[in-house]
Amino acid sequence: MFRVVAFSRAKKQRLAVSVELKIGSGTASVSGSTRSRPRFDHLERTVSLVGAGAALLFALATVVEWIKNVATIATQTPSKANTCLSGYHFVKAKLLCEMLTHTSRSQWEVRFLFITIVALCILYFALRRKRAGVACFSIFLGLGLGVSTGLVFFLLGAWLIVRAYRLQKYW
Repeated sequence: MFRVVAFSRAKKQRLAVSVELKIGSGTASVSGSTRSRPRFDHLERTVSLVGAGAALLFALATVVEWIKNVATIATQTPSKANTCLSGYHFVKAKLLCEMLTHTSRSQWEVRFLFITIVALCILYFALRRKRAGVACFSIFLGLGLGVSTGLVFFLLGAWLIVRAYRLQKYW
């Protein structure tokens, strides 16, 4: 009699296989298991959840800027006669020409929606323990935010990709 039994205790665990061979009165059995893929570990999940939280805080800061409609100050050095170009006014205390400009509210709206959607995608993939999703959306957010604020998210995505490569190399 030849019988093959395959079972799995949980969806994400190793698949255990046992083979039992009965010949006459003697019995021989062999059992083994297949190797499982390296999974999203506790450190990766913690760092990804912190990154998603930081992205949501960036979105909240964008909402504050959106509500306040903060003015930006552009400065320029005056000419030798202390005159400024049109639109600028001369400030004697600073010896500079200044111009106040208000950013369009639609720019803050688009920025808020972009950061919020990508942060929620990072959070979703971190909770589902999907390394590729977190890495891709982190790099996407890092490139979208630019060099100053997006560098942290770009490094998070790059770290996850390098870590996945190293784990796959020895698997």
